[in-house]
Amino acid sequence: MKSVGEAMAIRWTLQESLQKAVRSLECGYSGWGCAPVKELDSLVDVEQYLMTRSLSDLTKDDFYESAGYETIMMNSNPETVSERPDGILVQFGGQTPLKLALPIQQYLEEHKPVSSSGAGRVAGRVRIWGTSPDSIDAAEYRERFNSILKELKIEQPKGVIAKSEADALAIAEDIDSHGNAVIGGIMEHIEQAGVHSGDSACILPTQTVSSFCLATIRSWTTKLAKSLNVCGLMNCQYAITAAGEVFLLEANPRASRTVPFVSKEIGHPLAKYAALVLSGVSLNEVGFTEEVIQHMWLSRKIYHFSGTVFISFNDLTKRHLEKLAKAFSGLGFRIISTSGTANFLELKDIPVYRVLKMHEGRPHAGDMLANGQIQLMVITSSGDALDQIDGRQLRRMALAYSMPIITTVAGALATAEAMKTLKSSNINMIALQDFFNVEIHEDSSKNLQSASSSL
Repeated sequence: MKSVGEAMAIRWTLQESLQKAVRSLECGYSGWGCAPVKELDSLVDVEQYLMTRSLSDLTKDDFYESAGYETIMMNSNPETVSERPDGILVQFGGQTPLKLALPIQQYLEEHKPVSSSGAGRVAGRVRIWGTSPDSIDAAEYRERFNSILKELKIEQPKGVIAKSEADALAIAEDIDSHGNAVIGGIMEHIEQAGVHSGDSACILPTQTVSSFCLATIRSWTTKLAKSLNVCGLMNCQYAITAAGEVFLLEANPRASRTVPFVSKEIGHPLAKYAALVLSGVSLNEVGFTEEVIQHMWLSRKIYHFSGTVFISFNDLTKRHLEKLAKAFSGLGFRIISTSGTANFLELKDIPVYRVLKMHEGRPHAGDMLANGQIQLMVITSSGDALDQIDGRQLRRMALAYSMPIITTVAGALATAEAMKTLKSSNINMIALQDFFNVEIHEDSSKNLQSASSSL
């Protein structure tokens, strides 16, 4: 129950928390009521095998994975790092390892350390596996990256590097408003560009991106990966205008936080595949040669709502208000709003219940929230002085009361559409291991073992 309590502390439901606790037992099941998972069975078998033997009886083969390598996660304390590995992987630790790639490469070239196994690819020496540090630097260093995009004829938003505040102000006035590559997945952000990927809702495969834009994204991503000589993973972020123009915002030659999510969606362990590619296995040998598009997934929890929705839109987003209000009203919601939004809805003959702003007296919107009279909030902030007092306090109250709150038009429209779907069909919880064909993974595992044995 300790695990359940910890999970509930981060606002998981009892059902979700209990499933997490069951999985953590490594008992062969992915959750309560789920079918046995063969991958977990093998883990339990290994644990039982190790328990029957003393440490002196075990060999390196008992510890190594099928690819034949022992993996070690290095920390940032130089006093505890004394390993001399065959290869160093810098693609799986976020931005920090990329920044360290060039200094590490300089150290390796100067000192030429020999790996502990003596099996390094070049005279047994330690080296960085995968995308070269120079290519990483080309992707990270804005001026070099801009030159590559210009050469490849890949569009990017207009911009210039500023090295001082004066430069930034001047620039701002001038800016207008083996050779194989496989795309793991193209995720569409529901929120507009500018919302951090870690905070946004994403959907895969894309739902509103045109086939022309998708073809452009696939073409540019492949060209850029080959130009940078990427070996392993690379993630790109694109922006698409209302007119359908595609712009590349950035490219990172490393794993991103979306890799586990996409892997679960398509049923392929992309991080494992990348690690094998870094060690010298080809994509053909891995058995991953084309983009997988088969199901629709959403990286956001969908809530079951009923009752009252509080809607407050700023002037810039009011053009979307009628469509959104009609969507929630059609779902059976009672709409409450403060004066500005209420006036707009009344002009459109949409039923709305007026409520006072927090500085106008009581009972106000905050009181209704505290009394449990609101089940969902949709607020687009104006950012003005009054919003900093009134709106900010209301949004903080929503978080304090664990009230679902949506702050973008795109997110609100997607939520209304999701709830419309929920009303017409049931959603059953199922473990991913039960969803994907286990036999396919067993065949893939055999292919990986066969490929690694030929190294």
